[in-house]
Amino acid sequence: MCGVDNPEPQFPFFFYGTLRQGQDNYMLIRGRTVAESPAVSHHKALYSLGSFPFMTEGDGVVHGELVTFHRNAYHEIVPILDRLEGYRPEVPSECFYRRVLIPVIDHQGQPDCAWAYLGSLDYTHFPLHRIESGDWVLHRINILGGTRFAKYLSHDSVNHRI
Repeated sequence: MCGVDNPEPQFPFFFYGTLRQGQDNYMLIRGRTVAESPAVSHHKALYSLGSFPFMTEGDGVVHGELVTFHRNAYHEIVPILDRLEGYRPEVPSECFYRRVLIPVIDHQGQPDCAWAYLGSLDYTHFPLHRIESGDWVLHRINILGGTRFAKYLSHDSVNHRI
């Protein structure tokens, strides 16, 4: 479904963690996008590594955002994202994350293909906490809800779920 037949493909990205709106690394992409909307990816699993998430193939649904970059920013932002995720295209087998094309469902229920950074369970030598909701933002809100920072939370902080 997600074959690359365009010699210069500029697929959107599926962000499920710190690159989502309102999260720690969103500042890296702010102002470079032409579209951002809720999306999901099926047959995936989401794990918490403390301050960031880790998505793998799995048996669940992961919630995120489908982000389309401005054509002129695309070739500038991809290497920045690869560096952030520790992905080196020249040696993908040595990387914690791989950038791969995955099928996603957009907020209107339409299928699409998007780049996503998938983690490799081969590189985890510690116990992982699965995020059963499949939603990093909701997970963070639930954690903060039990702290003194709860008064600053609004349930509007969670992007539209589909």
